[in-house]
Amino acid sequence: MGDSKEPSFSPTGMKVLVCVLSFLNCLGAYAVYLYSVVILEAIVSYEDPHLSTQKMRAKVSFIKSLLATISPILAFFLVPTFGSLSDAYGRKKIIVIANAASVIISASYVVAYNFNFLPAIFIGQLFGFMTSVHISATSAYVSDLIADLPRNKKPLNFGLVGAATMMGVLVGSLLFGNMGNDKIMLILELGMILQISALVLAIVFMKDHPNRTKTAMKISRNPLRCLRIILKTKNKLLICLMVTQFISTLSSADILGTGYLYAQTRFNWTTSEYGDLTAAMSVGTVLSQVLFLGIISHFVREKHLVVFSFLYRAIIHVLLGLGSKGWMYVVVRLSEGPCFVADPSLSAILSIASPGDQVGAIMAAMVAVSSISSLIGSLVIENFFSYCLLFFPGVGSRFPSIYYIGNVFILCGLLSLINGLFTGVIFRKYFRAKKGATTTFAVTTEERPLLDEEGGDDETTRAGSIQ
Repeated sequence: MGDSKEPSFSPTGMKVLVCVLSFLNCLGAYAVYLYSVVILEAIVSYEDPHLSTQKMRAKVSFIKSLLATISPILAFFLVPTFGSLSDAYGRKKIIVIANAASVIISASYVVAYNFNFLPAIFIGQLFGFMTSVHISATSAYVSDLIADLPRNKKPLNFGLVGAATMMGVLVGSLLFGNMGNDKIMLILELGMILQISALVLAIVFMKDHPNRTKTAMKISRNPLRCLRIILKTKNKLLICLMVTQFISTLSSADILGTGYLYAQTRFNWTTSEYGDLTAAMSVGTVLSQVLFLGIISHFVREKHLVVFSFLYRAIIHVLLGLGSKGWMYVVVRLSEGPCFVADPSLSAILSIASPGDQVGAIMAAMVAVSSISSLIGSLVIENFFSYCLLFFPGVGSRFPSIYYIGNVFILCGLLSLINGLFTGVIFRKYFRAKKGATTTFAVTTEERPLLDEEGGDDETTRAGSIQ
C-alpha cells in the first residue's frame, strides 16, 4: 500500500499494550471525573464563602455544563483532522499526543484545587477533545493490527479494548471511591501518575507504520479537508453509519446522564448504593465484551450483532422506564451487558469496510459524530428528565401522568428501536455477499471510496464484501 512497510513487531504484544494503555488512561481520568464536582464546589465556596448551598450547587452545575460543552464541539471539528493525520503519519504519534493531553487535563485540576484557580480547569478542558482523538486513533491502530485476522475474530479484539476501559472504571470506583474527600489531592496525583505511566509506555514500546499513500497524504495536508470531505461525502453507506452512530449515542444519554438522579428520586438511593451498582454493571460489561462477544461472534455476523444490540437496548430502556421497584431497576441494569456489543461490532465493520489508508479518518468521523450527539443528548434528554421531574407526582404514586420520570427511558428505548430497524435496513441494502471472500472485505457501493472525493488510489480499495 503506497510506500508503507510491513510491521516488524508482534501484533499480539501491541494489542496487549493497547489494552494496558486504555486501562491506565481510563483509571487516571476516572480519578478526576469522580471528584470533579467536589473540586468545583470547593473552589466556588472559596471564591464566595457567603453563597448558600443551593446557589453554590447551581453555580457548579452551570460551570459543569460549560465544561461539558467545550470538548464535544472541539472534537467535532478537530478529531477527523487527527484521524487523517494518523493515516498519513502513523497512529503512535497521535496516541502519544492524546496521552500527553490527558496528563495536562489532570494537571489542570491539580493546579485549580491547590490554588483555587478555576480558569486552570477551563484551560485544561481545551485539551479534552483529545480523549476522543485517543479513542479513534486506538480503534484505527487495532484495525491495523487485526487486518489479516478472520472476520469473526475482529469484534472480540475491539471488545477487549472496550473491556480494558471498563476495567478502569471498575477499579477506579473501587479504589478512588472509598478514599474520601479528604484525600482529593492524593487521588489527583495518583491519577496523573497513572496517565504519565501510560504516556511513557506509549513512547517507549508502541510501534506502528504510517500509510503514506497519495490519498492519506492528500487528505491530511489541509487541517479541515477531512471534515469537509466527511460532511460532503456522497457515500450513502458512510452517511447511514454516521446516522446510526448519532442515534446510538443519543439513545444512551438517559442512562449516562440521568441514571443516578432517577434512582435517587424514584427509589431514594444513596450515592454509595448507586456506586455499588455501577461497579457491578462494569463487570457485566466486561464479560459481555469478552466472553459473550468472543463466543457469539463465531456464529453471528457483525452486522447482526449491531442490530441485536440496538434492539436489546430498546427492551432494556423500556423495562427501566416501567420498573416500579428498586430490585427491578437493579435486575434490568445488571442485564444490560449485551447493549455494549454494538460499538466493537460497528468498529469491526468499519475496519473491514474501510480502505487501509482511510480507516483512521473514518474511525475519527464516527467518534466526532458521537461527541456532538452526546452534547445534544445531554441538553435534550437531561432537560426532558428535569421537566418530568418537576411534575413527578411522588414515590409510590400510580398516577399515569405524562410527566412520569420513567418516560425518559421509554423515549430512549423508542430511539434504540428505530435505530435497530434503520440499521437492519441499511445493512441489508449495502452489504452484499461475494463468493470467495474470507478475510478481506470492502463495502459494495456505487460510489467512490469512503473518503476520497476525487476517486483516490485504486490500490487502496479492499476486495470483497461484507456478507
